[in-house]
Order: sequence, then C-alpha cells, then structure tokens
Amino acid sequence: MRIARTATVMAMLLSLAAWGQTDQQAQQAIGPTVQAMAKGLLNWTPAGTPGLSVDARELGRKPAPGGQIVSYALYTKGFPKGAHLDLLVMLITQRTPQISLQGVTLDASGRALCDGKPDDCGDTGPDPFLYMQVIGSPGEPVRYGLITPDGKQRALGVVVPVPLTGTDHGCTLELLRAMPNAELVVARASGFTPHEKLTVTSTSHGEHRGGAAQADAGGNWTSLFEPAQIGKTGTLEVQVAGKSCNPQASIQWGPGSYGR
Repeated sequence: MRIARTATVMAMLLSLAAWGQTDQQAQQAIGPTVQAMAKGLLNWTPAGTPGLSVDARELGRKPAPGGQIVSYALYTKGFPKGAHLDLLVMLITQRTPQISLQGVTLDASGRALCDGKPDDCGDTGPDPFLYMQVIGSPGEPVRYGLITPDGKQRALGVVVPVPLTGTDHGCTLELLRAMPNAELVVARASGFTPHEKLTVTSTSHGEHRGGAAQADAGGNWTSLFEPAQIGKTGTLEVQVAGKSCNPQASIQWGPGSYGR
C-alpha cells in the first residue's frame, strides 16, 4: 500500500525562567525535565547530520480551527542521488519523533517527491511533489526531518506556521509554545551586539516582573517561561531591552489557548 503524497501534520529552552532572577539563578530553578524539553526543541536542527539540510518553503495557507493550515514544499541539500527517505515529524504533544511518510525521493534540485513509483510514496498522478501540510496554533513549533531508513543520515528543521514575533530596530523576539496550553514558553531574541547586557520584563496574569540578562557571543538570547496557573487563563507579555532596541511579543496561555 502506498502512502498519499500529501503528509498532513496535526500540530497539536534557557535561562531566565523565574522572573526577576539572574540567568544563573533561573537555570538552577528549572527542573531537569523542563530543561530537557527545552533543549530538545532548541537543539533539534543542529542534531542533523553535518552537510545535510532541509528547508520548508511555504506554498499557501488557509484558516483552520484554532490556527491555520500551511502547506510546505521540502528542499534538501547533501543527500546522494537516488536516496530513499522517511519524513519524520515531532509535535509538542509527543515525546518522541514519529515516521509520517516513507518512500520519499528527491528530484535533481533536491525537492522532495512522492511520485508513486515502486517503493516510493504517493501515486502515479500528474503532480509528483511532496506537500507537508501543517495545522498549527499561534506560536506552535513543529519539528520535522528527512532521514534515511537506517537513521544514520538526517536533515532536520523546524517550522512555526503561526509565529508570535516582535521586531524593533533590527532586533527580533519570538515566543514558542512548548506545551499545548503554553505551560512552557520558549522566548528567543536576536539582533543584539555580542554579550550585550539586557533587561527582561514580563507581565502575566497581573504580575509584573523583571531581571537582568545578557546576549551570547552571537547577539542572541534564549529563556524559558512557565506562566500558566491551574484553572486560569492569561497572556504572557515579554520585552527584551538592549542599548538600541526593545522587541516585544505576547502569547496566550491556559485552557482554550491551544485552540483544539
């Protein structure tokens, strides 16, 4: 039995976790399980095989309950000619990656195919391309990849169909929904100068907190927030202020925030 060429994905971290703490204090306050979840998300793409890459290029989108359906074409670099690959997907509701599609091949440009040939996915219709369709809620990351059946060669990537970002004078802040009801939120910012001192302020459910932080050598900053309170809903608002920019972003949390 061949699998259809359209793979639909039902899309169902790490310093300043506790507001008002320094980076070092906050990291000590985060439990090992939470840190492992955050690292798994942030380190997904770097865990790919050196020299291999995959890029999801958006083709179109339409509304869906709780979010949007976004269609992507997958383009690869580095795989050998004639490679047969599996499409790997990991949602925020899953603990381990899952094989979504088998028998994926590539054309001369590296674009993923489901052409319906023997041992390949899809059917023998006029359109041979693979389309990865993702249903995502606001801020929800979907991890994906193309891997060889033995798992030894892999190209990995992350898409955020409905990103929650803010920009200001060349700096960008993004909030990622690491759990369905935003019990965990990954905040990552870029565009600062190397090792720049930062001021992080946040508001959630009427609480206003702040703390000192610092960009890394690449001018980036990453943090994990835990805004959710049992039985309540709210909005987490985060600002990261540097010398010349102050990006802001927000995300809803609590029951109903996931949308489905």
